[in-house]
Amino acid sequence: MPAEMQDRALSWDEAWEALEDDHIQLYTTGTPKTIHQLWARCYFEDLWSLMGEKAAAGRYLELGAGRGTASMYLASRGCDVTMLDLSPVGLRVAEKNFHKAGLRKPRTLVGDARATGLPAASFDCILSIGLIEHFEHPKALLEESVRLLAPGGLHYGLIIPESGDGKRLLADALFAPWRLASRLIPKPVKSLIRPHRGARLTALEEECPRNDYDGEYYVRLLSEMGIAGAVSIPANGYHPVFASKSLESGLVIPAYRFHHAIKRALGMRPMLKTLPGLASCQLLMFRKPR
Repeated sequence: MPAEMQDRALSWDEAWEALEDDHIQLYTTGTPKTIHQLWARCYFEDLWSLMGEKAAAGRYLELGAGRGTASMYLASRGCDVTMLDLSPVGLRVAEKNFHKAGLRKPRTLVGDARATGLPAASFDCILSIGLIEHFEHPKALLEESVRLLAPGGLHYGLIIPESGDGKRLLADALFAPWRLASRLIPKPVKSLIRPHRGARLTALEEECPRNDYDGEYYVRLLSEMGIAGAVSIPANGYHPVFASKSLESGLVIPAYRFHHAIKRALGMRPMLKTLPGLASCQLLMFRKPR
């Protein structure tokens, strides 16, 4: 493995080690009770709907799978799933999550998402949640995704940028003004108070930064590869900054669930499509030409 990839793998290992014992469960068979559970459920429901008649029989590859929440939902439907991640620790966290949920663990591979070594045209869906934005030069990643997709296959990639400071400050001012004071505490001090959180911030923010490309940049890259019809859809207006612990279960999450249920009932797909100013991520989607 090249030195650059070894460094990246070590950074992600550090991040996942900091989270390994947090016991955060995003997969749920019941009603989502937290904003992150609601996200995960919505991402899966949109993916399942977009796959249409091929959903149950499709061959899925999750790139940058991490804790494997999307793959857990697919596995719960009996799907053929492969998970790939650069971090062995991330896949270890996923294995624990599958075990806790009583789900059969899918195939897992440690590797570079830009050069997987997997056979061409061997998957009906390539999915990723919060992966693409971590590449300064994402062209190779998209080229590999195109190579791996079978003709007519779906690419479903959620690109998740950092939350804007303005939204965080507004949420704190409205719902949790006491949290404003914590923003004045320097990061080194926070790391001493919450060492696991500090380790995670160091790994993710400093060693694995996110790019600032807009959705149309990725669409142009795909067009240059001969992929017509790629779209970047503003998605997910369900912001965690408005879900403080005191309001999350009693107000914010029920409101988000109600909105989500209305969109589902009306058949609005993808359900997480929203106005650009409200979007917390971009859904990069295309089908490989037949």
